[in-house]
Amino acid sequence: MTRNSAFVRVSPGGYQGWLMREYTETTVRASLETLLASGFTSQAAISAYPDRQVYRLDLRSSDLNHACDVKEVYVKRYLLTTPKRILQTIFRVNKSQKSWRIGKIFLEKGVLTPRCVAYFTRWTSFFSGEHILVTEGIPHGVSLEEYVRTRIQRSSDHFHKRRLLKSLAEFLAGLHQQGIYHGDFTANNIFVSPQESGRLDMYLIDLDSVRSTSWISARRCLKNLDELGRSFFDLRVITTSDRIRFLNYYVKACPRNLTLHQLFTQVWQRTQFRLHKHNQQFF
Repeated sequence: MTRNSAFVRVSPGGYQGWLMREYTETTVRASLETLLASGFTSQAAISAYPDRQVYRLDLRSSDLNHACDVKEVYVKRYLLTTPKRILQTIFRVNKSQKSWRIGKIFLEKGVLTPRCVAYFTRWTSFFSGEHILVTEGIPHGVSLEEYVRTRIQRSSDHFHKRRLLKSLAEFLAGLHQQGIYHGDFTANNIFVSPQESGRLDMYLIDLDSVRSTSWISARRCLKNLDELGRSFFDLRVITTSDRIRFLNYYVKACPRNLTLHQLFTQVWQRTQFRLHKHNQQFF
């Protein structure tokens, strides 16, 4: 783990790690220490899987020294209880390690993603341990899937839909221009944060699915475009005309020596192949 002037070394509740400097004198640190010291029994998880749990800590406005509307932080606990997880940690490709590393790279590149607050580790034995990743929430953020379901109607508000398509296309084009490839680019891993000015900020989450931060092939670009398109098809709100419009926005923001017709044809062929492979119908 590399040092960073924005973080300080701390040892809360038997864990070793780093905490963002601006959080050192807040109740967030106290809440984190309480949660860690209790062995994660002082608060119920908002989601739980065999190898990880997620907890949410609400913030007070006085807890923050920076100007933003963050209302909570999320604590992700990764359990290292299998040989595979142990080996991943040794080679620094554990999900928590990747999310921590890539999150810092994204912020340096100007890509919107939940900001890392802290990172802790603890080993209970040679064959078991845990990693803790703490990130800020997304101000006014909802998943793209939820945003489309609740705010975009297929038969009305075409201006709002086009603004969303343009924002998404420019966001994806910006990622590809910087060589960033996300291996699971779906509506659940993109968050939308509406701004008072009307702008829609796009955030990328699930950073352990990022496969590249510096170079991306044409095949992977098509894969991302297809994944996002099929997510929209599943939500039953995007027409073929909307998809052409989306790709047109993308081509203008990220020229790749392809015409709109060529890009549409390639993405369309991939989409039909994927739908046929999974026995899905095109509507």
